[in-house]
Amino acid sequence: MEKRPKLILELTFMDKFVEWFSWTLLLCAWIFAIVSYTTLPETIPTHFNLAGEVDAYGNKMTIFLLPLIMLVLQIGMTLLNRRPDIFNYPVKITEENVRQQYLAATKLIRWMKLGIELIFGIIMIQVVQSAINSHTRNSAFLILGIVFVSFVPMIIYFIVASKSTGSKKLSCS
Repeated sequence: MEKRPKLILELTFMDKFVEWFSWTLLLCAWIFAIVSYTTLPETIPTHFNLAGEVDAYGNKMTIFLLPLIMLVLQIGMTLLNRRPDIFNYPVKITEENVRQQYLAATKLIRWMKLGIELIFGIIMIQVVQSAINSHTRNSAFLILGIVFVSFVPMIIYFIVASKSTGSKKLSCS
């Protein structure tokens, strides 16, 4: 692996906002799980098929599994984002493009982290609603949301990264 420079990247206002918002969503997920726990039946939905129907159940303690996974992902992605020099890039990193490539990659991780928090939060709400009202079905919008949140930031990143191969300034916020 080639040795890449380690840069300290200044966070923009939008970067700070996205970080703050994703941590706030994580806190809200924990609060929601704790508050919901007391009203949940002993058995709750733990998995949904593509039609939005419940196809697996578990103990109500599993409501804490989603915020726990969110916490692990949040910490892991935050720590990873401090080391853009170890990321894989679609272009060769040069002295001319290093700052732009690092900025684009760290923004991708930051936005994906926020997207994961949003999707997991929506899933938690769906689990609680399905547990309390057994006739509730998840909508196709949840699946579309997951696809959107998963792929749109990556597509934007690849467009920005491919345009930032030289000394151009990075234009995404």
